[in-house]
This record gives sequence, C-alpha cells and structure tokens, in this order.
Amino acid sequence: MVLPQPVIITGNTIGETHDRIIAALIIEGCNNELQTEDNEYTWEYPSQVIAHVRFPGIEPFKSDASPFSRPYIDEYRLQMRSLTPPRADGKGFTYTYGNRILDYPTIRSDGTIQGDGRGQGINQLFISVIDRLVKQPSSRRAVVVTWCPALDIGEGDPPCIDVIQFMLRDEIVSLTAYIRSNDMLLAWPNNVYGLSGILDSVTSAIDAATDGQKNPISGSITTISTSAHIYPVRDANYLRRQQEHLMKIGLLR
Repeated sequence: MVLPQPVIITGNTIGETHDRIIAALIIEGCNNELQTEDNEYTWEYPSQVIAHVRFPGIEPFKSDASPFSRPYIDEYRLQMRSLTPPRADGKGFTYTYGNRILDYPTIRSDGTIQGDGRGQGINQLFISVIDRLVKQPSSRRAVVVTWCPALDIGEGDPPCIDVIQFMLRDEIVSLTAYIRSNDMLLAWPNNVYGLSGILDSVTSAIDAATDGQKNPISGSITTISTSAHIYPVRDANYLRRQQEHLMKIGLLR
C-alpha cells in the first residue's frame, strides 16, 4: 500500500500559485471519486494540499482563466473583514467569515444568540490577534476560529476556513489558514484574496497601535487544504478553460 503524499505548492502571487495548484492536481491525480454530503460529484486529492503565496498583495490576484471579475473578488475580499447583519426574513447567509471573525457568536443561558452579525459577540481579530501581537510580538497564540460548535455541528453549510493564525516575526506579519474543505478550482483564489485583506487590516492596525514604531509589513499566506477537490461535472466548462490556459503557459502538456 502506497500512502498518498501532500502536495506542496509555492508561488509569488495568488494567480501564479493557483495555476500551479491546478496543474499539480491534474498531474498528481485529483481522482478520488467522492459523492459529497450535498450529493455533488467531486474529484478529491487523497492528501492535503499546502499552498504558500509569497506576495499575496501583488497582482495577479487570480488566474487569467478565472471567470470572476475584479469587482466581484474585491467585494468578496471586503465581506471577509466586514460585519453582515442577519436578514429579518431569515434568508441571509448561514454564516460569513467577517461575522465569525469580528463578532464571534456566543449562546446566552436562555438559548438566544449574541454576535454573528448581531453585535455583542467576540471581536477575535482585535482581542486575539491585534491586541495580542501589539503587547507580545513573539506570541504564537494569535489565532481566530470560525467554527462555532453550538451552531455548526448540525448545519448543512458550516464554514470551510476554520482556523487562521497570524505570526509577527522580523516586522513581517504572515498568515496561515486551515481549510477543512476547499474547492481548488473556483474557491481557493477568492479565499486567499479575502485572507490577504484580513492580513493587511491586521498589519495596518498593529502599525497604528504602535504609532508606527513597529512599522510591520504584510507577508506571506499559507493555506492547508484537507479535502482539496474539484467539481468536474458542475464546473466542466471552467475546468476545460483552465486546462487550456495551463497548456498555453507551459504548466501542462
């Protein structure tokens, strides 16, 4: 029995790294056929995919084959670091990353929910990350979580990015994210672009809190994707478009 090995990809930009990821998955064999809990057919890579983006703040932020417009990914990036109040009709998002990071929910003794866009939740980004790194730059505890067991254990659409850790070393702030389930074809680049906005916010807040004395800069982003997958039927047209692009730039033959 041959145990599958993780795929480790490094690139300079989000767009370049995404191209390298998809090429690697095609070459290595993203071919574990899986029917998901949502009854969707996927190809899943049989081990983790670890991707390291050296300069996530430098363009291109997406592959040339991406179907998403710049305004779309900019809006997604903004939403990941903003609060979204729940809709009165109950038809809004099950969760948003901004709500879980900036207004983490707590459950009152009477069962009602605080936070998650309602206010009075926990601002993890300030308490666990910014304030902590200002007071203790060498901290290894600057972590935020998005999974809320009280809400997500039985939920059909729980968060995919579950843990985000920030490190401040040599005046450089870096970010590592654990992603339990990751659509590598369409979601990964948008996820990382959104994370880069959070990283920039943390860097700017540390700079402001120290009156420019620390003068940190935003560094790299690393993602660890456990269920790295592609939807070959649902996204067949885009997968074909991506393959043609990869052949054009020499990453596939």
